[in-house]
Amino acid sequence: MRLKILVFFSLCTVFSVKSFSTYLNAAIVGYKDRTNFENYETIAETLEKNSPLHFCKLNLTEVAYDKTDGPHVYQSLTSARSLFDDDRMAIAIGPYIDVFTSMQYVIRKQVHLVTESSRQSEPSERTFPILPEASSMSTAIAQIVEKLEWKKVAFLSQGDFAPVLSLSQKNIFVFPTQLPVNITSKDDPDLRQTLTTLRINHMEKFILHSMDREVVKRVICAAKDLHLLHHSRKWFLTYLDFEDIFDASCFSTSATLYGLQMLDHNQLTTGIPGDYFKKKSRFEVAVLVDTVDMLRHFLSQDTDCNAEPERDRFITKENILDKMQERENQYNGALGSYHWTLKPGTQIRIKTNFNMSLTRLNVTVEQIGSCTFSDSGPILRVDKPMDRDVDHKLEEVLKDKNFTVITRLDPPFVQRRHDGRYEGFCVDILEEVSRIMNFEYSIKLADNGVSDWDKIINQIVKGDGDIIIGSLDVKSLREEQISFSTTIMDSTVSILLQKPPATPTFFQFLGPFTSQLWFTILGVFFVVGGALYLMGRYDTTQRESEQQFDLKESLWYSLNVLLQGGTEYSPQTTSMRTIVAIYWFCTLIITTAYTANLAAFLTLKNIDNRVKTVDALVTQKKISYGVLKGSDLEKFFEKSDNDVYKRMWIHMKLDEVNLMPDKREVARKMVQGESDKYVFLDDSVMNDHYAMEHCTDLESIHQGFGDKQYSFGFPRGAPYRDDINRALLMLQENGHLDILKRKWWRSNCTQAEVAKSQIKSSSELEIENMFGVFLILLGSIVLAIIVEVSKRVRVEIEKRWFKNKVKKEIS
Repeated sequence: MRLKILVFFSLCTVFSVKSFSTYLNAAIVGYKDRTNFENYETIAETLEKNSPLHFCKLNLTEVAYDKTDGPHVYQSLTSARSLFDDDRMAIAIGPYIDVFTSMQYVIRKQVHLVTESSRQSEPSERTFPILPEASSMSTAIAQIVEKLEWKKVAFLSQGDFAPVLSLSQKNIFVFPTQLPVNITSKDDPDLRQTLTTLRINHMEKFILHSMDREVVKRVICAAKDLHLLHHSRKWFLTYLDFEDIFDASCFSTSATLYGLQMLDHNQLTTGIPGDYFKKKSRFEVAVLVDTVDMLRHFLSQDTDCNAEPERDRFITKENILDKMQERENQYNGALGSYHWTLKPGTQIRIKTNFNMSLTRLNVTVEQIGSCTFSDSGPILRVDKPMDRDVDHKLEEVLKDKNFTVITRLDPPFVQRRHDGRYEGFCVDILEEVSRIMNFEYSIKLADNGVSDWDKIINQIVKGDGDIIIGSLDVKSLREEQISFSTTIMDSTVSILLQKPPATPTFFQFLGPFTSQLWFTILGVFFVVGGALYLMGRYDTTQRESEQQFDLKESLWYSLNVLLQGGTEYSPQTTSMRTIVAIYWFCTLIITTAYTANLAAFLTLKNIDNRVKTVDALVTQKKISYGVLKGSDLEKFFEKSDNDVYKRMWIHMKLDEVNLMPDKREVARKMVQGESDKYVFLDDSVMNDHYAMEHCTDLESIHQGFGDKQYSFGFPRGAPYRDDINRALLMLQENGHLDILKRKWWRSNCTQAEVAKSQIKSSSELEIENMFGVFLILLGSIVLAIIVEVSKRVRVEIEKRWFKNKVKKEIS
């Protein structure tokens, strides 16, 4: 390396007869393959082309630090020290690299212009930083956060936690958070896990401390995906070119972000190739341009670069040191003015007398204040209110957001149509909420078709989703993992059982008496009629009377007495009257008993004697019962101390294979079996839905215990939960939730079919109850007509036969 410099100096001497110039020799130091030497050369050539200095030349030399192994380190240190031992090398440019840039062993005479901020530095009056000093920045950050009135913040950094102490001295609780060292994209799993942890801890204020533009962008984009750019969350970005990191694809207009703007992009030389701004950030280009242009500024001071000197001149390290210590005529670049002073009580030089703007994102980036770095420290000035007005209307807070919704198929909460789209009670609610709040969503089933809620919850805990919908009920253990919305539906335990068969009985009026009793009454009717006929036949008092108790009249009289009807005839003898009197008495008893029994029979028939409560279930042995295997209800019975529930649990456990199916479909088929000897206990929302689908033969009866609440699920700390809760409460208040519930828990039967399958609890009689009476009446009328017609036909036939007989006799 030294040989290269000596050759260059010799060539300058050889050709001195042709041209002489004033030279400033600078060494570009850095790690091997990362010195930025080519960039410095390109910037120097571009600046020279745009504003030539003619007889003032800037010579740049690359000095790389190879830390591959011990021999390479030694060789790098030896070459660097040999180069800096030359008095004509005036300045070193590059980052602080421990021993390689040591002011005692390597750069022992020259000025070191430090181009990167570092947590470590070597105290020396010859070290001049391009960027603000760490402690000054820490103080400025603490002042800004104090002005924002943030009491608790999460401090995110990849390693520089210097501002934490200054923040703590302002009585601000700081939650230091180490970002992954290598963040390759916004989907970096370690980055998402870090931000998810902060969300779980309900952090609302964030400070992102990084000078890497790509890191800042990726963190902000990941925060947007996790909905941490919500209007209730606030961010402060310490990257010194806030305007350059603004990206519409990641930055939300509803987010509240503050930042610092040190770079004045108008000061950047317009001749810099555009490709530089694609490969590097504006801030990195500004550091390169300011460094090179500052050297050109020092080179042209006290030198007429348009006039050729009498001989080659070299700016010495002493000249550079004097120029950089001057308080007047200093260089002003894209990163402000360059003044340095010694930090009080130390030998450390810090950059002072420059400004940076305090900015805020409000649709566009706006300046709300400034921070001046003076010799005495940072001075904060605020020109506008720190907090911005945010529209908290429901239709605005989540506008244009996109949520990933995880679910499982569980009708009627969520089900899939033939076209592949999802529908159901929860899907309709989500659609209504999204319509109100103007956000988008996409529904996907849990990974690998998982149906266990605990496994689905783990997915959302890991950050794979934003909302869970479905038959998700609130539990204490789940509350520790996720947050729940306001209740969208309540449920209790119900019994699913068969309805009694609805068989019409047209002859219910015969029910009060047994068939044996009816035949006995019929026999009495004939016996009494026959007795009256026999007595009337031998009654001499009736021979001349119009009342003739022949067989027809005797049976008619017996029927009239039985039916309490009137008759024109009455018995005259004492014996006949005795029979009739006793017959009246018997008829009175029979009629009274029939009337009373008929009322009682019709009343008892409307009483539902089925087993409809758990108390009735546990005291009988005819009907078996069970619950879903592995369900919450099974755990409820297993752990319950209630005597009734304990006995039920023992009954089910003794025949677990047959009484506790692992699928609801199996249990429902068991209920619908021909034996009618099994009932199924489950959540009422499930039993109700199935019973309404089979409304003619199944019924769900609520039991009043095992209360449950169904809700949406969110990651813990999700800022959008409260907004969605507001929309759910609105739907609840205007009755829309009830409308949706009636839509999905609606009977498939008509009102007539439902009424027909229900047991009447009232005493009203319907047509079917008395239809048998009218049927007998109709039959009697038809029979009477047939008899009458037959009689008339017989009479007509007899008349004709008689006439024919007479004619034959006459002839």
